[in-house]
Amino acid sequence: LTIPASVTNIREAAFQGCSGLNTIVVASGNTNYDSRGDCNAIIQTENNTLILGSQNTVFPTDITSIGNNAFGSLANITTAVIPEGVTSIGAWAFNNCPDLTSIVIPSTVTLIGQAAFYGCNNLKLVKSRVNNPFSIAEMVFQYYNSTTMKTEFTSAKLQVPYGCKSAYEATDYWNKFSVIEEQVRCAKPTISLVGGKLHFECETEGVEFHYEFTTPASGNGIGNDFAISSTYVVNVYASKADYADSEVATANIDVAGIQGDVNQDGVVSIADAVNVVNIIMKGETAAPAMDMPQELEQLQSR
Repeated sequence: LTIPASVTNIREAAFQGCSGLNTIVVASGNTNYDSRGDCNAIIQTENNTLILGSQNTVFPTDITSIGNNAFGSLANITTAVIPEGVTSIGAWAFNNCPDLTSIVIPSTVTLIGQAAFYGCNNLKLVKSRVNNPFSIAEMVFQYYNSTTMKTEFTSAKLQVPYGCKSAYEATDYWNKFSVIEEQVRCAKPTISLVGGKLHFECETEGVEFHYEFTTPASGNGIGNDFAISSTYVVNVYASKADYADSEVATANIDVAGIQGDVNQDGVVSIADAVNVVNIIMKGETAAPAMDMPQELEQLQSR
């Protein structure tokens, strides 16, 4: 399908039932519509609404809504990963897509129109990333069962954000899903000292660590003394695609105790170095002299 630059108005469902549509191009110079980034779709330029998709649509990351009937009756679409930033999915947007098996609804969606996924008989998994679920119409996830000759609710599994299962169970008509499960959450990271560097580990494999260092505040003032903050705080959490972020792990590092008599036993010794390691690895304050391995005792005696 090629839309020339002269087209100024495309009405809803203009290409309804074109189940084999696989290529869409909007000619450059069209001021009302575009197919930005060779997305194989028609985008209404003024409001960034995807009004018609194809079998090979790649969702642009800057669209804000999926229009009514945008993907209706298209074959050979197995997965629909709607990008973050989309706030609404129009009525009948993906109705009667016979090969659609999984859907990802982004956290930014606040409205799903009537029968948006109606008739998707082979749907197996719906992933909703919406943290505060809103009511939807029962028809959104219904289909006609030709065997029983009845309209039924989908048998697909619903995956929801970590900690949100009870909210979905209390919201119409999300609560009609027979299986509702929460996202798996990444394990809380551990913080240790390895080779003179802070090292992060996590029981969940393949994660990415995000850390933040809070250092003493800078500033200026007037006076003859100034209390120096000596505590550094390290916060780190783990993330992984399709997982919920982990809890934040925190380590407090007191740099005031890293020089001299850390354990305040009156002697600067190897025990103070051991306490420094404790401070960095465990976020502990300086403690009384601790038991030392034999090798450290020998080093101290030298």
